[in-house]
Amino acid sequence: MIELKKSLILISIIVIIALILFGAFSILSKKNETSQTSEISKKEWQISTIDSSGDVGDRPSLAVDKSNNPHISYWDYANRAVNYAHWNGSSWKIETVDASGDVGEYSSLALDSSNNPHISYYSASNGDLKYASWTGSS
Repeated sequence: MIELKKSLILISIIVIIALILFGAFSILSKKNETSQTSEISKKEWQISTIDSSGDVGDRPSLAVDKSNNPHISYWDYANRAVNYAHWNGSSWKIETVDASGDVGEYSSLALDSSNNPHISYYSASNGDLKYASWTGSS
């Protein structure tokens, strides 16, 4: 009887060790799968430089239009201006929205139902909140 109890205890210990090792292997296996997935995902990002004309691109705001084209407003630190860039389907179009003083920080961009941009931003020259919109006519 004592030998049977010893055998059952030994078998139980072996099963517990096997479960622990299998569980650890399973966790490590999943960790490696996650790492490989992360590496694959990193390779799938498409990265573009929109504006490289100096110290630009600070504090951007992004909106995507109905055709999935990106629109970005951002601060042009070098010129103390707010800029607007958008992808027209084949290239980036960049324009200065306002360069009247020290403006453009903290821009926020939204598109209306016609995909026209509306940008709010801060004017450090006089401490004002400013708003610019494009109607598509001028």
